[in-house]
Amino acid sequence: VSDCTFAAGNGFVTCGSEASIIRDVVVENCRTAEPHRVACVLRLKMRTDTPQHYSDMHFNNITLGGSTGALIAVAPWTQYFDLKGKPQPTRSADNISISNVKGSFGSFGSVAGGPGDTFENFTFENIDLTVPENARPPRLSAIKDLKLTNVKINGAPYTGQ
Repeated sequence: VSDCTFAAGNGFVTCGSEASIIRDVVVENCRTAEPHRVACVLRLKMRTDTPQHYSDMHFNNITLGGSTGALIAVAPWTQYFDLKGKPQPTRSADNISISNVKGSFGSFGSVAGGPGDTFENFTFENIDLTVPENARPPRLSAIKDLKLTNVKINGAPYTGQ
């Protein structure tokens, strides 16, 4: 996905409710329209009754504008949860990078999972994001091997603490 302007939708890229394996995704040189109704840049719906693996997803050179939306939104998705008597499958996301992002948005976002979810090797690099003062702080503690390099929120360095 290259050189796109997003005006509305669940995200630049949204994966999940019916997805099982998604890999090798590149989004570059994209921006939000002004005004926009974009919920996030990357949304991963971790469907708790479906095996899922999201891997090698890379976002680079993203320009954001506005006071709504999250850079990343990863969360359990249980709308139609039904194991049909089977054991709960595992879900994972790995090798995800978001780099060279500038502008304003509603929040940095969060990565959270349900039982059995694993998140590994996420990189956030060269991000200069302005968010409203009352925005929730980033929630990234679920990620193993999290790399934050030159990440600023409202002009202050963010180190994940």
